[in-house]
Amino acid sequence: MKICHIITGLGFGGAERLLVNFSNIHSECGHQVYVLYLKDITSLKDALHPSVETIHVPLNNKTSSRIRKLLGEIKPDVVHTHLGHADLLGLWAARGLDLKLFCTMHNIWFKWNWKDKIIFKAYKFLFRTVARKCKVIAISNVVKKHVVETLKVPSNRVHLLYNGIPSALPNCQNNSLDLRRALKISTKNFNVLFVGRLEPQKSVDTLLKAVSLLKDKIPSIKLLLVGEGSLRAELERLALELGLKDIVEFRGVTLKPEEYFAVCDLFVLPSIFEGMGIVLLEAFRASLPVIASNTEGPGELITHGQTGLLFEPLQHKELANLMYKFYLSPSLLKEIGENGNKFYKENFKIEDYAAKLEELYVRS
Repeated sequence: MKICHIITGLGFGGAERLLVNFSNIHSECGHQVYVLYLKDITSLKDALHPSVETIHVPLNNKTSSRIRKLLGEIKPDVVHTHLGHADLLGLWAARGLDLKLFCTMHNIWFKWNWKDKIIFKAYKFLFRTVARKCKVIAISNVVKKHVVETLKVPSNRVHLLYNGIPSALPNCQNNSLDLRRALKISTKNFNVLFVGRLEPQKSVDTLLKAVSLLKDKIPSIKLLLVGEGSLRAELERLALELGLKDIVEFRGVTLKPEEYFAVCDLFVLPSIFEGMGIVLLEAFRASLPVIASNTEGPGELITHGQTGLLFEPLQHKELANLMYKFYLSPSLLKEIGENGNKFYKENFKIEDYAAKLEELYVRS
């Protein structure tokens, strides 16, 4: 089967990592996989299987016509779009072509500014006209509800398919001391981890404010921020203002986030909205206890007090209290971490995701 994915970029994000992981499996199974990416962001390009063909289609006023031309040359059986620009331009480019069309909705709208309203209307137009046969894959129940109720896509065209991540981990746990030394992470510290984009959606400032309330209660606390984004300089200034110069470390992007999950003590995801959160699954896989904001996806994934702890978005004092609760109870840290790992193994393996997606491709 020829499968052509269209995605906005190949940067360090959950949607991008999901695409890389299941595309590699499909490629290894003998499918011919193509990835068209629009923005010249290629952090994960080298992580794709060598047999996956990548094509950069620059984002400009000729993007849609270029995609349409490539689809004519590739002649795929399946076209699958991911993320805003790629969804809209890819669905329009595929109009009228005799192929199976899929679109994964990785998130939901939040700000509802004028730009979001235009994008929203464009999705609605495409789904009821040229892409009316398109199957929509929702990564969580809340995303599925949004697609059906807000975008007005018939429920029989919307399929719930939770994200997955690889079950096979590099040998991080057995070499944790060596890994800590390599990453310069001390066993004497209480190491709190955030992995993700430094963008408004992730509300990293909430986490910084929470840590500032704990710096005297937990003298050994360290906050490791793994990722990049447009807010980095602003967050660095905030960290200085809050007196966190020696506590917060901006680690930048890594292609091996699993190394950080393996050696830290606690993971925090303070997003103000989140379709699901691949990083939560990565924490579960590493038996790393999690605290997340009680928003859409995380609220669906986490059972408070069992597989993690939840706090209300933007409430940094509540977050600080939960972090301190974990710090005071190593047994609770261990219990929550083990519960999360069991939950992951039962529900979120990428091998299962890839098989279910392939089944959707075949029977649609």
